[in-house]
Amino acid sequence: MLLELHRGKDALTPNELVCLFVSLPPLRKQETDLYRALARQLAAVVDELTLEECLQVAAACSAAAPAALLERLLAALLPAVPHLTPAQLVTEVLDPLSAAPAPVEAALEQLYDAALPSVLRGLEELEEGMELAILYTILRSKPAYCSPDAERRVLDAFVARREHSCARSTAMVFTAVAEAPHGMLLHFARAMAQRVLFLSTDFTTEEFMDVFQVYVASYTSMLALKESMQPAPGDAEWQLALQQEAALLRTVAALSEQLMLLLESASAYLSRPQLMELLQVYVRVAEDLGALPAASPGPEAERAERERMTRLFLTKLPQTRAIMRAVSAKCITELPRLSLKELLTLLQAADVLGPAFVQDAAVGGALRELTRRQMQLGSQEVERVSTFLLSLQGLRSGQQRTINETVLPQLYKRFSA
Repeated sequence: MLLELHRGKDALTPNELVCLFVSLPPLRKQETDLYRALARQLAAVVDELTLEECLQVAAACSAAAPAALLERLLAALLPAVPHLTPAQLVTEVLDPLSAAPAPVEAALEQLYDAALPSVLRGLEELEEGMELAILYTILRSKPAYCSPDAERRVLDAFVARREHSCARSTAMVFTAVAEAPHGMLLHFARAMAQRVLFLSTDFTTEEFMDVFQVYVASYTSMLALKESMQPAPGDAEWQLALQQEAALLRTVAALSEQLMLLLESASAYLSRPQLMELLQVYVRVAEDLGALPAASPGPEAERAERERMTRLFLTKLPQTRAIMRAVSAKCITELPRLSLKELLTLLQAADVLGPAFVQDAAVGGALRELTRRQMQLGSQEVERVSTFLLSLQGLRSGQQRTINETVLPQLYKRFSA
């Protein structure tokens, strides 16, 4: 059928071209020769299309759409911005065209200049959580348009409609807000806590991980703030910090329980990148908590302070031990399939977190895998890997001895051969 359509495409009217073009993405045919050919034909007739047809074509554009079509669509849509509702601008214009390639960047900037102020003026008209999630994601990806006031207004609008937000839109905002200023992130995380717990079983694994990371980071920063304070009796700021830490702790504890169920589930699957991502979540916890001033200067005092704060974190969230045992077990199972970068990530996590987080069996398995794996590395890569391995001072003495006496000699031997 596609072949016949391809043969007859030159006889199609502009309206028929639009109908056929917009039907291909739902059929997952946007990477076909027919899709690209129709896109080229449409580029020549954009001026003949109605506004509604231009919006339909824009929504059907993928990475395979030629720059000529996108450029002409942007030129056609720009004068129509004042006549479109904020919801149309977000879902039918900005969302499908926001990933346009570099050749049309100038035209896209013109569209942003016209559309984003219009959307922000009519923010109260965006009633769907997904509309606000798309808008916020676009704002965060375009720093020139993401003023603190605009960002706060969009987040507040999403929070106001949180009872109607779905798992996907909620996760989208959490993914974007992870890079927001800390105060804004913390405010949003606190406001969304109950809704997140309600949706926790509806998130995909990837969505859950994005949300979980934000809450762990928020709790870690609040714990560090509380530990750094020296309160006076009746200090209102201290009482507020205690309340906020307790509220975030309840949320992270509940999400940790959900994560444990996910790790134990036979139907759920964490990919290798997700396992590495989870390790990095706790590495950042240790690093953030370890950034507090130590009692005395020097690396040993700093490491001792980090270990003290990490133990405090484990005391507050004892579920973390079970989570990391499960992650270690999954890493051991995946060892033969871990890339060199992933093996080094596992060792780095063990170095920073210690055996309370990463089991010795996982570390030993990673070192054995480095010893026996046949790797083709250049001189710079060998130097980088060896420097990294020598920097791991937090491993057990036996593990460091294995690195010095077995792993590194094998690495140098393979390179010299």
